[in-house]
This record gives sequence, structure tokens and C-alpha cells, in this order.
Amino acid sequence: MSYQQFPPSGQGPVVQQPAAPFAGAPQQGNRRAGLIGVGALLLVAGVIAGIVMFLASSSNYDDGVRNLARAPIGCTTSLEFDEAGTYTIFVETEGEIGELRGDCPNADTDYSFDDDELPDVDVELRDEDDDEVDLDDDESKDYDAGGFVGRSIATVEIEEAGDYELTATSDEDEIAIAVGRDPKGDSGSLKTMGIVAIVGGLVVGGLLLVLGLRRSSPPGPATPAAPGTPGAPGAPYSGPAYAPPAASIPSPPSPPVQPPTTYPAPPTMPSPPTPGPTPPAGPPAGGWPAPPSA
Repeated sequence: MSYQQFPPSGQGPVVQQPAAPFAGAPQQGNRRAGLIGVGALLLVAGVIAGIVMFLASSSNYDDGVRNLARAPIGCTTSLEFDEAGTYTIFVETEGEIGELRGDCPNADTDYSFDDDELPDVDVELRDEDDDEVDLDDDESKDYDAGGFVGRSIATVEIEEAGDYELTATSDEDEIAIAVGRDPKGDSGSLKTMGIVAIVGGLVVGGLLLVLGLRRSSPPGPATPAAPGTPGAPGAPYSGPAYAPPAASIPSPPSPPVQPPTTYPAPPTMPSPPTPGPTPPAGPPAGGWPAPPSA
């Protein structure tokens, strides 16, 4: 036996309402506020980091130029390389040597060479074993910072750290030789990183700000359903039948199954007896005639 419950008389079909959102779920306002905050933080951090790297690159460039080892023209200068690597040899046309030990005539002097073309300079570098080190021509580098101006003439590969001797000769004495790492190398790397930081902060932070500030489009007007379709006014209810939770309304017990009622068959009536042969007719009126006499 099965049954189906229906809502009480006079009430419409019960429509189950959607459950309320979970209390811990993030709301739209909180999500947008978070996007705005993160976007603003990334944008500001990227710009600040880029500016700091730009300033550091400029300072690093000046320090790199000042830290070049300088050798005057017309004498031999001892140079100490702390580590192996590639070093650049510059002809410096503006700057000052500073105090050097020895009797070099061009030490502790300022110099300034105004010609655009570099004068001819012969440079010789020898290691501790007095073996000459090969120099490779290179005129691709220059610098102008901290009161020093120079252009490269060669690069040298120092295979082992140690003491070396550099001898420079030229017909022009208003110049000097400077040796060291390319001052623009580390400066250029910092500057590139600064550009990447600024662009990344602007792009990522700006995108998050736009997503956080963008308003969702309002829902359009509801279109009434056509008559006769489910949900339209006057349409019969076609949704699922209302079923209360099992915990609130217990199911009624099923009635016991009754065995089918058996009635006795009606008694059989005996058949009427079959009639026998017809008896002869009786004597006629007046009696039977007398038999003839013999």
C-alpha cells in the first residue's frame, strides 16, 4: 500500500525555498574590497621598487666608475686582481689619477683631453711570471660619471687572481688608463629590473583595481511567462509533490495483509428420476370381451 501526501485544503502547492548562503562564504562586497586592496598594494609596491632600483643603478654606476684602477701614461703600474674574470681597459680622457706609489711623472695629476678621437696608446699587461697577457680589441663601452670620461679599447680575460703589471705609452699625456669591470653592466641590470618592477606593478595592480571597482550589471526586467507554461499565472502546478522530511512526519504502519475470503460451493441438487415405460391401458368400459369358445 502506498500513499502520497498533499498540502492541506485551501493552500497552494508548497515550493521549497533555496537554502540561505553559508555564513562563512565570502560576500561580493568583501571580495571586491580585497581585490582593490591587493591591487593598490601591488601598484604602489611596484612603482616604489622600480624607483629604488633606478636610484640604486645610478649610484652603482658612479661607484663603478670611481672604483676603476687607473694607471698613468709613461710608466709601469702594479695592479692586483682579486678574482678571475673579464675586465675592460679604458682610455680615460677626463679625470684624475690620485696618489700613486713610485716615480711615475704623470702621477697625482688631473687630465682633460678635448679631441673626439682617442690618441694612439700601447698597453701591455704581464702576469706574475712575466708572461704577456693577450688583449682583445673592444671599443663598444664608454662611461661619463663622477667627473670621469672614458672609452674602451680592449678587454682582457684574467684566468687567475693575483698581481699584474700594466705598462702604457702614448704621445699624449693628458690621458690615463683605467681597468676594471664595465661600470654600466650592473647598472644596466638594476635599471632593467626597475623597469620590470614598475611595469609589473602597474599592469597587475591596475588589473586588480579595475576588477574590484567594476560594478556588476543590474538584472533586466523579468519577462512574464506565457499562459499555460509552468510558472505562469493560472497554470496548474507541475512541480514535485510536497514530501515532508522523514524525521518530522513518521510514515504510518502498513495494515496487516488479510487472506482472501473463501466461500463454500453451493450444494448439488439430485437430478429427477428418468420416467419408465408407459403401462398398458386398462380394460375398456363394460369389461373385456369374452374369449371365443373353442
